Amino acid sequence: MSLSTHAARGAVCAVVVASVCLSLAAAARAEAVRPAGKYCAVILSKDTTVAGTSKVAGKACSNASAAHALALAEGRIAAERLAAGVSASSALAASSTRALTFWEHANYRGNRSDIYVRSGPCDGSGYTIRPNLYWGTHLSSLQGWNFCNTAYLIAYGDNYGRAFALPLASVGNYYNDRVGTIRMYRH
Repeated sequence: MSLSTHAARGAVCAVVVASVCLSLAAAARAEAVRPAGKYCAVILSKDTTVAGTSKVAGKACSNASAAHALALAEGRIAAERLAAGVSASSALAASSTRALTFWEHANYRGNRSDIYVRSGPCDGSGYTIRPNLYWGTHLSSLQGWNFCNTAYLIAYGDNYGRAFALPLASVGNYYNDRVGTIRMYRH
């Protein structure tokens, strides 16, 4: 077999492998975009990641109700704490306070995700969250709860943002469906 035949076969293999990889990546992205339920709950702790975002203590989605999504998320946290050797009463003791609601469409319509915090109502230091792929490309309105009355939004690719008073019926054309980071706090 000549060198040019080997090169041609190698090129064909590379194209096939690249096609398969691109197909798998597109399928994974499509899967990540689909919400796991109409109602989702994300519970944040005051601890932060290396990137400066609030750590996610638990999360879950449900098609039944927002309360069901929260119960699932809190149940997962309790199960993890029990598995880590924490007593049952301690594992179930912490409660979550709703701080923010993401809405898929303007005027608080469509799918929603409630963001809860573990350390009481919002304060001046607040919490920072990076919406997942679905919410980063579908977020259109926000509601604040329990003293979370301000949201600082940063769009994908930006290193600056803008503060908005909550509730916010529309994030506006610039931020609509392109929110990369949200800092929610009491102003």
